[in-house]
Amino acid sequence: MRRAETLARYGVIAVEQPLAKGNEAALAELRRRTSVPIMLDESLITLREAEERFRAGQVDFFNIRISKNGGLVQSLRMAQLAHRLGADFQLGCMVGETGILTAAGRIFLELMGRRVRFSEGSYGRFLLRSDITRERLSFGYGGFVRAMSGPGLGVHVQPGKVRRVARCVLKVEF
Repeated sequence: MRRAETLARYGVIAVEQPLAKGNEAALAELRRRTSVPIMLDESLITLREAEERFRAGQVDFFNIRISKNGGLVQSLRMAQLAHRLGADFQLGCMVGETGILTAAGRIFLELMGRRVRFSEGSYGRFLLRSDITRERLSFGYGGFVRAMSGPGLGVHVQPGKVRRVARCVLKVEF
């Protein structure tokens, strides 16, 4: 509580996952006692959890991560739910995401438009020694990124690079 009051004095827009996952019941009380909006991350996995947390007064922001929330389609559904409920949301990312998730994140941003309050990702060459996609998808000057083009996610996975970083490779034939 004391930290939240300090953050509020400095104009912090939101505090992410201020209490450990599993302590969601205390979030509503924390949210009532501070003016700093609460963004949930680890406590928001499914659509049902997102709606329950919002209706229980435990959250103002959703941190949606494609890799955490069930893929691109489920993440888009969570964003639409947030929009319907009047909650803000951000597109988050996992440290070390490859170009595959970067491309999915860009498609998410294209589809959700200005409804996305904040966006993380496209770190590629800044955090990875080598990406597994042929395309270089790191953000540019000022954090700007280009839209994806081409079929699917618009990236080409390089099998040789996947083999070099994989711990185990399974060949599946149809």
